Amino acid sequence: MRIRTCAVLLFVSAFFVAGARPALAQSAGSTEVGVSYSFLQMYDYKAPGGVAVDFARTLRPMGGGSLGVVGELGVNHFSDDLLVDGENQLSLMGGVRLAAPKRGQIRPFGQVLMGLLSSFDEHDFAIQPGGGVNMTLRPNTDLRVQVDFPFDFAASKTFTGFRFNVGVAFWLK
Repeated sequence: MRIRTCAVLLFVSAFFVAGARPALAQSAGSTEVGVSYSFLQMYDYKAPGGVAVDFARTLRPMGGGSLGVVGELGVNHFSDDLLVDGENQLSLMGGVRLAAPKRGQIRPFGQVLMGLLSSFDEHDFAIQPGGGVNMTLRPNTDLRVQVDFPFDFAASKTFTGFRFNVGVAFWLK
């Protein structure tokens, strides 16, 4: 329940911030802030409520597309009959994002993130490839749909997962 409340507060706050910014193109030095609600399936459990916040910086435009760096903070909550109080998973990752040229109102992207994944009293290294599309809502606001495939390299076993995100992305200067 707390994660859903945080997600709503983050979405509302992000809309107020984005409304005050001018529209801009994805040029070198532009910054994108994304806030998403996520559904994660991993470790034989489902985490139907989660939040992912990412910050991306465009380093270099490339033939209509762009190359950038991205950092992400994710929080998901696993709840199951076997988990009495549930379990939270925290991810803190960074990596690269390659955005394809915009086609109409749609801009596809792919990314690879690496970093820390913490859950079930374990702190592991993880790699998370993924991708999605940004669809223009306003000149500086996009609707984002994204899928990720996290790999958790735990001490005893490698776990794979699937994460589906829906949210908004804002372009700032």
